[in-house]
Amino acid sequence: VLGLLLNILVAIFIFIRRTMRKLTSAFLVHACFLDSLKAAYCIPIANNLITQIKPSDCDFFGATYVLIITASIFNMVAMVCTEAYTFGEVNIGGNSHGSLCCVFFGIILVYIASTILHLGPTLIGGYFDFHPQIGSCSFVLGKQTGYVAHVMWIIIITLAVLFVIHFICKLYKEIQMNHPNRVSMLVRSSITITDNPLNSTCNIRHMIKDSSQRAKMFVLSTIAFVLCWYPLFLLILVDSEFKQRPKMYQAFSFIAWTQGTIQPILYICFDRHIDILAKYIYCDRYRQENLAALADWMTTQAAINQEEHHEEDEDQGQMDFAEGQGQPGIEDTNSINMDDCISALSSRSTYRSRPSHEATPESNSDNTSSLLMSRAETHTSSNPHIRGDFRISC
Repeated sequence: VLGLLLNILVAIFIFIRRTMRKLTSAFLVHACFLDSLKAAYCIPIANNLITQIKPSDCDFFGATYVLIITASIFNMVAMVCTEAYTFGEVNIGGNSHGSLCCVFFGIILVYIASTILHLGPTLIGGYFDFHPQIGSCSFVLGKQTGYVAHVMWIIIITLAVLFVIHFICKLYKEIQMNHPNRVSMLVRSSITITDNPLNSTCNIRHMIKDSSQRAKMFVLSTIAFVLCWYPLFLLILVDSEFKQRPKMYQAFSFIAWTQGTIQPILYICFDRHIDILAKYIYCDRYRQENLAALADWMTTQAAINQEEHHEEDEDQGQMDFAEGQGQPGIEDTNSINMDDCISALSSRSTYRSRPSHEATPESNSDNTSSLLMSRAETHTSSNPHIRGDFRISC
């Protein structure tokens, strides 16, 4: 009952949180639905364990439970695969949030694949029986047909887990390759050149942060599934003749059945997107406060450095202009002041109309203006991004 309520709570918060309102979150809602079914199945199992009465629909009960467990791990494969390829598409300049058709197709494919894979090796070839010591209907323990069905089921689950691990590794590689300090950031910024570069960088960093958080949740979910189910799987593989005590099977079965309750607890405690209890965890809050303080400090330092650099450029321009007035023969192409350029052009146009035989002391101004013009042309040729402003101003 607790697992059922927690999964419903997580599904509600997925619809409430604005950041989770996207079609790719449908796989997460579907995962909550499957975990709710797994938690709900524990109620009749507990009733059977107490009453020791075989249910009338034991075959249907066992077959549906096997399909739900398989569909759960297949849905995790679809969820991780969607996150990995969505991140890759956004990385090359797209803005994919998933389409309704693709989401429905993926969910239907989860059930079709689970059913088809189990038809031959397990559902048709295996037989279900009630085990009073465990309280569930599962493949017959201690017989060859039941052992083969269990082995085939474990192989199917293991292959799905390996696919999950593969796509998690793919997602981590994409995140590491697209770290904000890498050269690929510049490539993506050039692709989205119509956007504000600052906003593009911030969006990319936010995208990488969200994908990293989602990858961590995938890792936690995979670890939880393996820790819950594989002790029972290993016991079944080792004890092919059912010689171990039934209490051991009962204990490992209880651990496996808790996976439907543990999964929503992980989302509640550690998922920052759902944001139910993650912000109250001390380590997470301490890290977020440090990151916020570091970001504020870096922003302040960048503003101070930019202001100091601007003042240095103005001082250097005034010094260069003063040196040009005193020593016309020395050329310095470090900086140029636009006001000096305009005044020099004005003086040049004034004295250009004088006859050449009138040698006046003001003729040095013509030399100064020529020097400033040549210096400005050199400066703008080496700095193409200010060339347009220089031409407009001068």
